[in-house]
Amino acid sequence: MVAAMLLLWFIACAPTDCRALAGAEHTACLDTVCGDDPGLDTEVCLAKQIPALTEAADVRRVALRITDSVLRDTVVISWTGAHRDLSRPDAEGFCAILNSQGEKEKCVRSLTTPHLRP
Repeated sequence: MVAAMLLLWFIACAPTDCRALAGAEHTACLDTVCGDDPGLDTEVCLAKQIPALTEAADVRRVALRITDSVLRDTVVISWTGAHRDLSRPDAEGFCAILNSQGEKEKCVRSLTTPHLRP
């Protein structure tokens, strides 16, 4: 009984800020926060986590879990607006997750062109 109560307390009080974590720990945290079942609710939850991320690799990993291409493209394009400091090879790998070729090219240009950087 005590173990069950502790488990419920842990689930209810689990941290919902996954930003400080990386790799497998970050993925496990997102699974706790958003769930790992396929569905729009999970995908919207994952999309809401992306703006707080600072590393392109983390954004790419989370974005690839979003199967709705419109939602994924929207959140990735939005993230690139605030993070324009990737090298060309990193930008190309990052932008490859976008659905349309035109958006991929625009993404790479915005991340690698010096006069477009903030």
